[in-house]
Amino acid sequence: MAGHSFGGMVACEMAAAYPRRVRRLALIAPLGFWRDAEPVKNWMMVNPTDMPGWVFRDAGSEAAKAMIGPTEPPDAAAAARVKLMWAMGATGKFLWPIPDKGLKKRIHRVTAPTLLVWGKDDRILPPVYSDEFTQRIPGARLQTVADAGHAPQVEQPGAVARMVGEFLGG
Repeated sequence: MAGHSFGGMVACEMAAAYPRRVRRLALIAPLGFWRDAEPVKNWMMVNPTDMPGWVFRDAGSEAAKAMIGPTEPPDAAAAARVKLMWAMGATGKFLWPIPDKGLKKRIHRVTAPTLLVWGKDDRILPPVYSDEFTQRIPGARLQTVADAGHAPQVEQPGAVARMVGEFLGG
């Protein structure tokens, strides 16, 4: 089972609720914990045009530009912004005001071998959160992705595909 960000939190919750059904767990910058000293960025408060700078290490990259969508024609640009706002709003409604929904009370039930993948330059979910997961899931291992922010699978797809593929196939 694999998931990124909100999907990573859901995958971890599923692995905790049904440990016998999950053989391996790959989590890419999963949400689920809160640290007052290093708060998770509330993406619902970010202007959509500023979002690539928060999600990606390089806000000018092709991946970042694709997130915002085309600038022309105007109707395509508006549709892309609406799609992004719906996606961010849907997860934000579940998670905020604080994205700690009690995973720490259940995570001890995760028994599957677990891989954590984190972008070294994650501005949404600081890499220090990987400590929470590696400390709470026995045997969990962390792989950091250089030149990547909160979406390393988009910024460095080859590297992340290799990491996850080797782990899930092993």
